[in-house]
Formats: sequence, structure tokens, C-alpha cells
Amino acid sequence: MQVNISLGKRVRKLRLATGKSLNIFCFENDILKATLSNIENGFNTNPKLDQLRRIAAGLELTVAELLKGVC
Repeated sequence: MQVNISLGKRVRKLRLATGKSLNIFCFENDILKATLSNIENGFNTNPKLDQLRRIAAGLELTVAELLKGVC
């Protein structure tokens, strides 16, 4: 469970650093708001690779960069 909470916190921190709300980020990157919210809040314990790719692309990162430092 700790891994997903850390990933969620990292995603939220990086998204907020872009200055984009959850709604705008999801709209621009074709991600369901519920999906991203669940990831950020640690409820999605097994995000799909496609979801991680979309999040990473929206943050202008690779998936590897997105996951860097996640416990």
C-alpha cells in the first residue's frame, strides 16, 4: 500500500507544480477524473501502464521518471 500512496503523492505534487487543476489535467490528457483522483489518493492500488503513460506525458516525463523515487 505504501508504494501507491507515495506514487499518488508524487503525481499530485507534480500536477500541482504545473498549475493545473484535476479537471483541466484530466481533460487535456484524456484521463478520467475518478481514475486520477483514486491514484492521487492511494485508492487505485494497481494503475494500468496506459494510465501511467498518460499521466507521465501530461507532466512531460517518461514513465520511468514519473516512478523515480517511489518507494
